[in-house]
Amino acid sequence: MGNPYIQIMSGERSLPDFEDVAVKLKTDGGAAALSLFNDTRVTFSKRKHYQLRVSEKQVVQYCRTNDGTPGVLFSLLMSRAIDKLNPENELPIISGIAINLRPALNATMYKGSPLGLAPLIYEGKIKSKSFSQQATVFRGRLLLWRVRGR
Repeated sequence: MGNPYIQIMSGERSLPDFEDVAVKLKTDGGAAALSLFNDTRVTFSKRKHYQLRVSEKQVVQYCRTNDGTPGVLFSLLMSRAIDKLNPENELPIISGIAINLRPALNATMYKGSPLGLAPLIYEGKIKSKSFSQQATVFRGRLLLWRVRGR
């Protein structure tokens, strides 16, 4: 029998047997569970709450004018806001957009939800570009994540 995931992704109508897909795990009683609260690399700061309010009409106009989708628009707006509120930050600002991986996996017949997360990174030269150029860069990056073989 071939790889059951490839069979499903290629559009086969019948599912493989459970034994072919199931992963058998061995538990290791000595392994500690992951805890971010005990990880010295993680620092917590006081929680801040911000709201971003944009009318539906403005969202549609921004998307038409700036070569974007609502996901790209809000990802870019949030990245710019985070950058403006934290001018001392030197790390990249990364937002993620859920994407459909069917085209990248060449699985157009697949009826499941092969979703992935496309990271949109706001750093370097992109910060000095106009909003419209930034939206074009983010949209291009998002499209590249859907290309097969990436």
